[in-house]
Order: sequence, then structure tokens, then C-alpha cells
Amino acid sequence: MLGLPTTTKWYSVTPDVADAARPPFSPDDLLDDFATQTAKLAFQPTTRESLDGQNCQVWRYVPKTTIETGLSNALGADQDGSPFSALEQAEIKVWVCDDSAAHQLSVDIAAHNPKNAAEKGTAKLLLHLWDLNAAIQIDAPTGAEQFKLGGP
Repeated sequence: MLGLPTTTKWYSVTPDVADAARPPFSPDDLLDDFATQTAKLAFQPTTRESLDGQNCQVWRYVPKTTIETGLSNALGADQDGSPFSALEQAEIKVWVCDDSAAHQLSVDIAAHNPKNAAEKGTAKLLLHLWDLNAAIQIDAPTGAEQFKLGGP
């Protein structure tokens, strides 16, 4: 009745509608949360590695708390009884390449529920970014309908 989409059709949308219909969180939200939680950490340079055809400095930090991993919200570490509440070990690495861009981020976490040490959790995030300025063309599938909001 309101012209809402169904799961049985493909729709194409204009940029203004696409911006309004964001999922509950986006990669930008996750990265912003990570950056906010890890901004004051003392990363140390470790090695230099080749990545994406560039020479990159690898920076490393060993978090002391789940909050310092930058992923505590996404893992539900603040919830009572979470298997990520008590950090056992963790490591964060960031690859910053000669083009001054971060090309890779990895976060490894091992933790447990402080009320039940047998409840363990492990998580690994690996984010690899390349072709940062590439123009990406996305074509609508054949038969996609133009999405329009209707009125009641």
C-alpha cells in the first residue's frame, strides 16, 4: 500500500532514497567506532611489508581491555555474561603504505565470560582496502523497477 519493496523483485533507487535506506550499521559506522575507541592507543612500528604493490609500515598494539580492541560494542562485550567480557589476549595491526593510506587492519581477540571461564569467544577482523580511488560502476540487474514511495 505504501509502495514498500518486496523481496521478490529488484529495484533501482535514486541516490536520495538510497541514503535514507541505510542498514542498521555501515562500514563507515564500524570504522568510526573503531577509530574513536583506539585513537589514543600507543601503536608501535614493527616491520615493513609489501601490500598492494606498495611498501607499508605495520603498526601494532596489544590491547589491555576489550574496549581497547575497538570492537567491544560489535561483540557485545559490555553485556553481562558475554564470552567477550574478559580479555585473554588481543592484537591490533594496521598497515599504512607509502601512499599514506591505511590498506589493512587486523584485530585478533580471545576472551571469556568472567562468570564462567569455560564460555570462550574468539574473533578476528581483517579489513583490506585497495584501489581506494577507483571508479566503480554498478549497473541495475535486468528488469529492475524504479522504486517510488507511494501514499496511503
